[in-house]
Amino acid sequence: MLLPYRGEQASMHYRELVRAVRLEYSGEDFSEFPEEPYPPDMRAPEYYKALHQRDHDSIIVFLRKWNPRVRFSKPRLRRILESSGEQLSQLSDEHLLNANLRLIRPHILTLFERFSKVLKYTGAAKALHILAPNLLVMWDAKIREAYRCAPNGEGYYNFHLRMREELSELAESYAKETSIRPDNALSEIEQRLTRGGAIPITRMLDIYNYHMISGRRK
Repeated sequence: MLLPYRGEQASMHYRELVRAVRLEYSGEDFSEFPEEPYPPDMRAPEYYKALHQRDHDSIIVFLRKWNPRVRFSKPRLRRILESSGEQLSQLSDEHLLNANLRLIRPHILTLFERFSKVLKYTGAAKALHILAPNLLVMWDAKIREAYRCAPNGEGYYNFHLRMREELSELAESYAKETSIRPDNALSEIEQRLTRGGAIPITRMLDIYNYHMISGRRK
């Protein structure tokens, strides 16, 4: 059973995220945390490998698997990865909830436009998420449409403004039901959903969007 899309004006509750992640990993339609965190690579080993190795080969394998409709030149992608190192280093340690998005906006725009020339709009977002996993969120055409974001750098940037609102709502809703501080809420959600907190909250947001909006499963 797929989750209903909650609409633009509703606040996001952390239980919606929990429910989406449980649907993704086990097919269980529950909004309570699982008894044991899920193994991070149970459903998507190529994602997990790319996320933690971040080398060219693992990224290429991940993109071939997760964006199969777009054929791309591996040498050209390697050149872009190599030439983008300095800008990526500016983003790799940022977290979406706390990042100064206005300050790093030029990097986000440039990187998205550069990668989208090779990987198109969905593939660019997937690659950039791997390269800055705590900051950047994946999307697809249906998600872009639902959030009314254009398929370009500006739309990608605006999408992250919306995703930061989602993270803030997640943290606040979790803090209200627990004794934990809001600034620690997201890491605790990560720990309770995947073993060792190995999957970032930004990927969980993608899972939420995927089930709520796209209406299909990876």
